[in-house]
Amino acid sequence: METFLDHMLALIAPMYDEVYGVSNRPANFYFVGTGRAGLPAPCTDTKGNSLLTSDQDFYYCPTDQSIYTGQEQLWRYYYDIGDAAPFVAYAHEWGHHIQTISGVHNDLADNATAEQVRVHSIRLENQADCFAGVWLFYADTKGWLEYPDDAGDIGQILQEIASSDANPERDHGNLEERTASLLHGYNQGLRGCNAFFPNTPIYQG
Repeated sequence: METFLDHMLALIAPMYDEVYGVSNRPANFYFVGTGRAGLPAPCTDTKGNSLLTSDQDFYYCPTDQSIYTGQEQLWRYYYDIGDAAPFVAYAHEWGHHIQTISGVHNDLADNATAEQVRVHSIRLENQADCFAGVWLFYADTKGWLEYPDDAGDIGQILQEIASSDANPERDHGNLEERTASLLHGYNQGLRGCNAFFPNTPIYQG
């Protein structure tokens, strides 16, 4: 699966590099293989405590500006859903990096209420889905997507990562929001993704 991750990077990076430059890539792309979990990671929580790596990792860490990918989680996306699924999820995580270097993560008042923090988190996640949609359009123009198989994978991964409306404390988008955000990015491009945080644009073109 580490080789598959390298393949994903080779196909996802060019779109981001074209707009933001190679120098603005995430600092590192960590792969946590099965049996190599449980070690302190460079990523820290809000209190400065080092997180432990896991083969279930699949996240972007803003404190060290790196993406962590666990072998078991990557395999689950690939095997249980389909080969397009991890690409969408990874383009989403890379989108979080663009949010960080653009200042979107800081677009919240220091005295924000818990509810404001929750809503901000949902918007962050939805905008990251918008980035994934932009990458999907890029991949489609390259002829990389296979229909209807990949379209089914994309629908399934959105269901997998969507939050339930029944959870009043959810901090991620529900299926309707995430689907709409991804389609917004596919149809409107990076400029369209500015709509989530108009005061902190992620695209200046």
